[in-house]
Amino acid sequence: MEKLKVQTCESVGCGHPDKFCDGVADAILTAYLKKDKDAHVACEVCAFNKTIVVGGEFKSTAKIDKLSIAKAYLKKIWPEYFKEYKFIDSSTDQSVEINHKVSIGDEDIGAGDQGITVGYACNENAFYLPTAHVLASLIMKNVNESKYPDFYKDTKTLVSINEKKVAKIVLAISHKKGYNKEKAEDYLETLVQKIIKDNKFDIKSFSLSLNMAGDFTIHGSIGDSGLTGRKLAVDTYGSIANHGGGAFSGKDYTKVDRSGAYYARWIAKNIVANKMASIAEVRLSWEIGNPKPITIELDCFGTNKIPLEKISERILKKFDLTVYKIINVLNLKNIDYTTTTNYCHFIGDHPWEKIIKV
Repeated sequence: MEKLKVQTCESVGCGHPDKFCDGVADAILTAYLKKDKDAHVACEVCAFNKTIVVGGEFKSTAKIDKLSIAKAYLKKIWPEYFKEYKFIDSSTDQSVEINHKVSIGDEDIGAGDQGITVGYACNENAFYLPTAHVLASLIMKNVNESKYPDFYKDTKTLVSINEKKVAKIVLAISHKKGYNKEKAEDYLETLVQKIIKDNKFDIKSFSLSLNMAGDFTIHGSIGDSGLTGRKLAVDTYGSIANHGGGAFSGKDYTKVDRSGAYYARWIAKNIVANKMASIAEVRLSWEIGNPKPITIELDCFGTNKIPLEKISERILKKFDLTVYKIINVLNLKNIDYTTTTNYCHFIGDHPWEKIIKV
């Protein structure tokens, strides 16, 4: 049997229970920052059965009704279950021992935690991301926004592309009882063809399968529990690149899990966009309270057009890696974080996706 190199990635829709929790957390974070730019937020959300729990640590002058935000988001994403849920607020204040090191307005602001953040880019397409990951993300986005009458928003896909540019697409989409599966498959095949054509992906053909386990009418957190931060590969590079381990949603800009990962992506993308390499992975490691990363690593996997030392020199001249500069250069106090929650944090009109001359 001929062995082919395969790239496989997955994505989930905004109604997947984990992504639902990410969405509530980012909506609460954004509400705080709209009223208090210096708010410190580490919001965690759990959804199980017909219960939603909001937890985490907060420090802010703003008074935000977190449960009202959770209810509004539930009504938007799972309206079919809206009247059946109960809500619990189990949040608390931010630790004073962490807070004194992340005081906003101080140019010596330190990282809000220790950890590793990774940025990745490749020249496979206009998104500078792995094609299978982009296609999976765009399929989910288009399905969730399609208003197809029989579909709900709890969705999931797996996309595999081999070196002969043949794709296999697996879809699980929650639906109304008695839906017409053949009609839905025809609709999805047309949708995927349009995505491939519009984005000029190098894919010659594809096959598609839908709901191979049978009916998918029990969905949302009634069908499965949800928790913030469990879809790290979906949020980043589809498991093609490394991941530092820290989640994004619900965390304010002092948490380098999020801000450091955004900045590392910005650097990696501009290495590739400036044609210094075809692939770039940037790794930054942080210690709590330190205003700069303690290590900076670069790997271009042998695709660099100039020596790695030269690329590093250019990067260090162009990109200030202090937490204070990361926050301000990427305008992280003024982001609507609900625009980042779904379909990959690196697809969209975000400051960390801007191409600049290096």
